[in-house]
Formats: sequence, structure tokens, C-alpha cells
Amino acid sequence: MQVPTAYKFGQDKKQGSLSSLSLIQAPSYVAASEQAADSEAAPAQDWASPFKQWQESQTADGSIKSDIQLRKEILETGTLSVLSCLQTPITAQKIEKRVEEMFLSACRRVAGLHLIGQIIG
Repeated sequence: MQVPTAYKFGQDKKQGSLSSLSLIQAPSYVAASEQAADSEAAPAQDWASPFKQWQESQTADGSIKSDIQLRKEILETGTLSVLSCLQTPITAQKIEKRVEEMFLSACRRVAGLHLIGQIIG
């Protein structure tokens, strides 16, 4: 920090002028704390390798699954659900009944929206 010599402690005001500035040094404890902070920051930057080691150990234990494993599980689950659907007894009457129910509910929704449109408009 630069302070005019006229405002420095222990000096005569007549001796310094406002245009001449002198440099004041920071106390030694400030410099020591800055050096300690710099020395702590250096090891913190090397976080990637311990993280990768931890991730590999968790993957080996089965706690974390890789993308390939997740895709494989999804594919197997889809295949099993299709096979289970094929094994359930489905008759034409059940399909017909389900289609009729869906058609009726769609007609009700359309009628309701039409009615709301007439009330508002």
C-alpha cells in the first residue's frame, strides 16, 4: 500500500509532501499466512488421481456401475418385459374391451373440452 510520507507515523509533516509516496510493507504474519495458503493449495490440485482410484475400487466392488453395465441391464430388462408380455394369456376379447374403454374415455375428454370451449367462447 502506498501512503503519502506526510501521513506516516513518527515523521515530521514538513519532511514529506503529498506527491512523494513511500511503500509500506505488510506485517510478517500476513506474509506467513499467504505462504501457508499457497502451500496448502498445491496438494489440493492433485485430486484427480485419488478420485479415479476410488472410482475404480467402487466399480470393482459393484457399488458404481459403468455406462456399459447400465445399458446392458436396460436391454435385459426390456427383453424380459417383452417375453413376459408374450407369455401372458391375451385374448381378442380383452384387446377389444380395452380399445373400447380407451375410445370412450377419449370421447368423454373431447366432449368435455368442447363444452368448456362453448362456455368460455
